[in-house]
Amino acid sequence: YFDHGPLVAWTIAASTALFGASTFGVRALFILLSAATLLMLAALAGKVSQYRWRAALAATSALLCLPMFLVAGAAANPDGPLLFCLAAFLLLAHRAHDVRGPYGLLSLVAAGLFAGLAASAKLFGLLLLPALLVIAWRRARRSFAILSGLLAFVLGVAPVLIWNVSTNCASLRYHLVERHHSALGLSLANVGKLFGGQLAYVSPLPFAGLLWALFWLHRRDDFPGRRVFHWVSLPLLLAGAALILVVPNAEPHWPAAGYIPLFAVLGHMLVDRWRSSRWIRRCSLIAAGFSGLLFVAFHVHV
Repeated sequence: YFDHGPLVAWTIAASTALFGASTFGVRALFILLSAATLLMLAALAGKVSQYRWRAALAATSALLCLPMFLVAGAAANPDGPLLFCLAAFLLLAHRAHDVRGPYGLLSLVAAGLFAGLAASAKLFGLLLLPALLVIAWRRARRSFAILSGLLAFVLGVAPVLIWNVSTNCASLRYHLVERHHSALGLSLANVGKLFGGQLAYVSPLPFAGLLWALFWLHRRDDFPGRRVFHWVSLPLLLAGAALILVVPNAEPHWPAAGYIPLFAVLGHMLVDRWRSSRWIRRCSLIAAGFSGLLFVAFHVHV
């Protein structure tokens, strides 16, 4: 299977070993990973905001308003393990950014491992490497921190590297050559796929909220962990959007992982503006109501 790394297959193997070889058995561990992703997002949002549990509740509620998360969160696909590893990376990277001494270094090493595991789930995880290097660069023993983070990252992504070396780079050849039956290039169809896909997969109101969070974060130098959020979110969003624009058979959910850090920011902003803005309250309730209807309709269909 050339498209993604082995983490999705290993998760299925572990899930069926624990819960049996059935539809439930295949998906159960993916559902638990999605729940863990929500819990880690809650912890991160509560950590960076003075509103604590209210910001955590707002952040997780906002993520549950995404049609993409509701559907993919219960499916046996690479996105569940990817988002789990990304959320763990964010928590650890934020700690490594703030904490000095051996505990900060241990957090950096663990963050590097989860970044590598994210790449073993989906190659987009490779885009966590710039954030890891930025955090390591800021530590006192810079060279040692960079080397430690890189070694942990290589350990996490080693299954993908070893398999590609043993198969003459089969994954890279597939992604860069074999899957492109048409020539690369910008097209109106891909522009429509990019923007239409975000409106469908993310839905209009959460998408507007995430853009608002990205703009707000850019202007707030005092927000805790701002550098971490930027260096995680922007490479994933920009790379995903750029690939959709030029790859003929692109998939609209490619930028999805880049939204996860922004939910921690959005959770803070929603609580901060909740009482003063009637529009925020109305839009939040509409988004939640639409998400609830979609959740019911999807499961009735299933």
